[in-house]
Amino acid sequence: MTATLRQYEAFDVVAETLHFGRAAQLLGVAQPALTQQIKQLEAEFGGELLFDRNRRRVLLTEFGETVLPEVRALLRQAHRVENIADAARGGRRGRIELAYIGSASYAGVLGRVLKTFRAGTDVDLVLHELDMDLQIREIVAGRIDAGFVRLPLSGVPDVLVTRDILEEDIMLALPRGHRLEGAESVRMADLCKESFIFTHLGPDLGFAACAYALCSDAGFTPHIAHRARQFTAI
Repeated sequence: MTATLRQYEAFDVVAETLHFGRAAQLLGVAQPALTQQIKQLEAEFGGELLFDRNRRRVLLTEFGETVLPEVRALLRQAHRVENIADAARGGRRGRIELAYIGSASYAGVLGRVLKTFRAGTDVDLVLHELDMDLQIREIVAGRIDAGFVRLPLSGVPDVLVTRDILEEDIMLALPRGHRLEGAESVRMADLCKESFIFTHLGPDLGFAACAYALCSDAGFTPHIAHRARQFTAI
């Protein structure tokens, strides 16, 4: 048999109060049960007495004074383990592998979300910049916990859940001297003969899906002159 945390806690409370009756009330146990716990702990210590006790007073023995700091250190560590376990179960502590696309950092949404998240947790965040199609594969495989992507996404497995956290307008970027440069407004149909620079992804993912849909609604298929993997290149 080895000493239990309950016995150590009983010793700590009796040492604090120097009164078995008050200690029993604080611990929510009957006084005979508390006395038995102390006797069992003393037996674990080879029969060394922890208290000098008589009808008038309770005092720590020299042996009790010696072991009390270590017992209290053990109890603090035990409580720390419990708190860490609770935090881990509640998602407030641990390690998260997080993927993101580059434009999530340019838009500022990545920094804002992570700042808010870190404010209430002690979680170690590991960030990976990955294309959307790779993110889905890595999340399904369990190597990544979550990711920042651009919707819409096609072929998302049922085991994954998506949430909208930011909406942005799609802007038209024109070179200097373009025929539409000074126009007050531009219709999508005005761009039917233009050449576009798109991402490398297909027409069913993210920004590309939105752009293809806009062109389709205007009655044409975009002519893709160049493709690039990163928005900075585009």
